Amino acid sequence: MLQVTEDGAVALCGQCEAEVQAQPDAAVGPTGRTIKMEAASPRELAPWEVIAKDLADTIKEGTMLPGEDVPTVGDIAQAHGVSVSTAHRAFTQLKNDGLIEVSRSRRGIVRPRQEEASDAA
Repeated sequence: MLQVTEDGAVALCGQCEAEVQAQPDAAVGPTGRTIKMEAASPRELAPWEVIAKDLADTIKEGTMLPGEDVPTVGDIAQAHGVSVSTAHRAFTQLKNDGLIEVSRSRRGIVRPRQEEASDAA
């Protein structure tokens, strides 16, 4: 999204949702205007993103090994003081990123790393 006014412009990055503000350069004459851009600080992560990042880092660092049980959604919610739906969203992100494997009526497990899976083949 971009909003342009006589005083400048404000843009919202669609990927990172950072806000960028621009002010016209006073040194430019009436035939053209230069817009100076300054990036705003990046947005804070949502609670589910923090949880997903923490668990992903734990898996990538090898603290949680392939085949090991992942904490349940309820355990994650309780440990982080969030709702079950927030914890579930983090869990889903880990699954979508290929870090965990989930099947009905079973606990999630850490998936083998890509390089380990290709070495076994």
